[in-house]
Amino acid sequence: MIPNYNMKRRLRQILTHLLLTVTIIQTYGQVEPKFATAGEAEAYRAKQLFKVDYKKENHQRFKGKIIRLDKMTYKFDSVTLRAFDIPEELLGVLDNGLLFPNGPAPGLTITHIQELIELNPGPTVKRFKYLLHIKGIANPTAVFFELTNDKATSKIGTKKFIEGSTLTFHKWGWPMI
Repeated sequence: MIPNYNMKRRLRQILTHLLLTVTIIQTYGQVEPKFATAGEAEAYRAKQLFKVDYKKENHQRFKGKIIRLDKMTYKFDSVTLRAFDIPEELLGVLDNGLLFPNGPAPGLTITHIQELIELNPGPTVKRFKYLLHIKGIANPTAVFFELTNDKATSKIGTKKFIEGSTLTFHKWGWPMI
């Protein structure tokens, strides 16, 4: 009886070590490809984010009062948000309450909203990235979102697309260095 117990124990140890080894290899053995530019690396990470972390959601639009105080400042009820370096046709995501501060958040700024054209799966879905600057944090964070407009066609303009869309994905990416 004792040899049988020792054999089972040893077999359990071997299987545990094997499982641990496989887990470590899967976790740390994945190597990101080498890139010629930082832009290529950023595009690869964005593609991976939508491939690995994507889960379709259905976010509600902001239901409170949105006031555009000036060209760069929005007030969502009592929370102020600044917006810089954003093309005019993309400001609709703020004007229409698709993107908004979630609760009290002093010192928030959104910059550089851009469409990720190469990641759009079809004419009814558009994917975007923006940089979120938070007062007191040195580097901005890349944030990704997706808009879906089931009535859109490939001929519809960006402004019209945004007006009829729903926010279907929103996820923080990584700090920009």
